[in-house]
Amino acid sequence: MIAGSKTVTNCTAGGIYERADFSLAALVFSGIFLLVNKQKNTIIGEDCGICKKIAAGLLALLMLFLVVQVFNLKSQITDLQESSEQANKAATYITDFGTDLNEIRELLLLPTKNYSFVEENSSDEATEEDSVISDMFSYIDQIKISREVTDKTEWLDEYFASAETQTILTTNGLTQQAGTYSVQDSASRTLYTITVSDEDAEFYMIDYYGEQIEVGEDVTQTFETRMANLTTLTEKIAMLDQARADISRMLYQEGVVYNALMAKGMWAELEEETASSYEYNIVNQDQTKLATIDLSKYSSGQPAFSWWDLSTGEALPLDFNETEIVDFINELDSRTYLEKKIADNREKLESLLQDPAFASVLEENSITMSTAREDDAGIYYDLTDVDGNVLSTIYIDKNTGKVMVTNGGETLELMAAVSKDESKKKLWICLKPFRSMLI
Repeated sequence: MIAGSKTVTNCTAGGIYERADFSLAALVFSGIFLLVNKQKNTIIGEDCGICKKIAAGLLALLMLFLVVQVFNLKSQITDLQESSEQANKAATYITDFGTDLNEIRELLLLPTKNYSFVEENSSDEATEEDSVISDMFSYIDQIKISREVTDKTEWLDEYFASAETQTILTTNGLTQQAGTYSVQDSASRTLYTITVSDEDAEFYMIDYYGEQIEVGEDVTQTFETRMANLTTLTEKIAMLDQARADISRMLYQEGVVYNALMAKGMWAELEEETASSYEYNIVNQDQTKLATIDLSKYSSGQPAFSWWDLSTGEALPLDFNETEIVDFINELDSRTYLEKKIADNREKLESLLQDPAFASVLEENSITMSTAREDDAGIYYDLTDVDGNVLSTIYIDKNTGKVMVTNGGETLELMAAVSKDESKKKLWICLKPFRSMLI
């Protein structure tokens, strides 16, 4: 393109591009104007024919230029149309692939992504319009559900107030809990509860243990059938209550099981009720839970006990007898965190006494490490020279479980004694022997 030219490009929604180059056209028209003007003002003797020929030549040049530009524009439009079609195909392929990929992500419980090429503003507007429509449908549905809840609640009021229902309750020694659709026994235990869900306006019924009962189409038939077979539930409650009393006696009163717990410094926490079971946690002096005895609410026959070892996560069925419970108790590691830390550090120091590499280092430096001596405060290992003089003492503090070092005047944790921190840098092998003060 000629220097100084100006290109105007316009892209419409349909992808049509137009281009006009004004520079050469302006140049040609300027030449024609000058020639014509010259022709008018030429003094006698000028050849006017030559001027006409030049003007004709410039016009021909202009026509040629315009033809070339037309073909060039046509070629560019064709290329742009092909590129647009390819881009649309690519977008379609990516969108289809994204849809398939999202289905896989949903199966893997992973979040999906939006692979759409539609502008966000358009999407937001469409979503807002769709939301208004769907919200209206939802709102009308909520009105319907609300009406159904009100109707069914009023019906339950009438049903429980009826003479027939009151007779059923009285015959079974039951009463209706005030303000609810629950029936209780003489011990104020709620045996059955009927509710109307605010979510779907359906009837739901649960028993004493929170177990869902299939209501079916007729809630009254389900309720009255349960009342007719009430002994099935009450016998199960009695059986579990007896099992709870038996395990409580074993765990909380002096006897074989209780004594086994005390001997290892453990005890059972108070009973905890969950949705599915009654739990009895075994703890140590740190009150760390070591195991749980679980009594299931949903056993169909005899009470079902389980033993959960919380250190391994293993659950085993437990026969309800003192001998097996004591066997499980004796297998527990009842040590506290501090006791485990002291034992672990002692094991490490003892292993050094048997380590050939460490023995070689001691020998090279003419140092001897003594065997352990112990009192109520700690476990001690003296480092001595060839003359038997104590250079320093390594010991395990029984109050903290930490490995300490003392040189006779100062005491520091072993980890800090070997630190490269300049503010703590000390010579922890004594410049002169000292007599151990920890004997």
